Amino acid sequence: AASDEVVVGGMGGSAIAGALAADLAATQGSVPILVVRDFRLPFAIGEHTLFVACSYSGNTEETIALFEQAVRAGARVVAISHGGILAEKAGKHGVPLLAVDVAAEPRSAVGYNLLLILGLLGRMGLLRIGEEEVRGAVDSLSRRISHLTEDVPAADNPAKRLAMELTDKLILVYGSGLFSGMADRWKTQFNENAKVWAVSEKIPELLHNSVEAFGVSFPPADRMMALQLR
Repeated sequence: AASDEVVVGGMGGSAIAGALAADLAATQGSVPILVVRDFRLPFAIGEHTLFVACSYSGNTEETIALFEQAVRAGARVVAISHGGILAEKAGKHGVPLLAVDVAAEPRSAVGYNLLLILGLLGRMGLLRIGEEEVRGAVDSLSRRISHLTEDVPAADNPAKRLAMELTDKLILVYGSGLFSGMADRWKTQFNENAKVWAVSEKIPELLHNSVEAFGVSFPPADRMMALQLR
């Protein structure tokens, strides 16, 4: 049976992987991909829904609750995890488990989660992505990050220069289209890694409300920095 929709259940970095997959699918006009970050599904799902429970630790309470609801609803369920309770429940219910075979902080596993989701959707004919595209992206990123490592001085390191500009600022991250989920990813990385406040917003929505606060609200403009992802 074909899947009319894809629902990814997850929290934190695992949910971000679903959002990135959804943004990519949107560029192809593919099947709708919805990401649920909660203890319960806010809508009915069934046999024509592909539900992907994504939790690196396998112990995320919200994701486990969603997994159980999806199984009861008779959806087509797949689990993505490094192990934990989710992996155990997948085995118990005969649900396919895509294992993230790497030991890392959950937020460092986003790339692994994303590629497993994309691989699954590709195999099911719900998304067009080839090995060549993936390898090309990895090669491009590898070249890019060689300029951003700790041993590269600030004069030649755009990451260090940006970090200095952002110090002691409220960071506003803006993204649209393919960069919508990526804006959330940047926001959460500032929170988790740098332990600072950050806000992420989507274009064009921010042009309808948030833009009205520029120049008139606290904090003053010189205490804020806006980053637009392009």
